[in-house]
Amino acid sequence: MKSEAKFLTRKEVAERLRVSKSTVERMEAAGDIIGIVGFGNKKLYLEADVEKLLDNMCEQIHNRKKAVARLNTI
Repeated sequence: MKSEAKFLTRKEVAERLRVSKSTVERMEAAGDIIGIVGFGNKKLYLEADVEKLLDNMCEQIHNRKKAVARLNTI
């Protein structure tokens, strides 16, 4: 059985990533996330892409915290 791709609106993406809608627009302009045109002017985003982006953001935060902890021990 095929699994269907789930799409998210810009508002849902902003809620998942805990950023503003304008930040989502900037991420799209920078090429971090790719939006496709849905109905009318609404942009839709693949849920898998959003989850991958969220994982990358969490990893960056974790790495920064580790680096700060190392610097604090010096």
